[in-house]
Amino acid sequence: GVHRLAWYSRGIRQKLYTLAKEHKWREKYNIMIGFPHDLPQGYSEWLVRAKFCLVAPGDGWSARAEDAVLHGCVPVLTADGVTP
Repeated sequence: GVHRLAWYSRGIRQKLYTLAKEHKWREKYNIMIGFPHDLPQGYSEWLVRAKFCLVAPGDGWSARAEDAVLHGCVPVLTADGVTP
């Protein structure tokens, strides 16, 4: 979130949010990223509609990966040092 320490998520979530806002990803590419006020229909509604869901690091990523799968969305993981 906005009030997290700088090292939270290695800065990935913060950078993606900033880029998405600055470059209007929602309008141009239908990419939704943000806070509840950025997603007017709610988190679950967007997950159900999505084909792919970014699972960026934070306080771990298992809950976000589980949310994606349970809503029929393919989780896209971003993490250093993770191998299949």
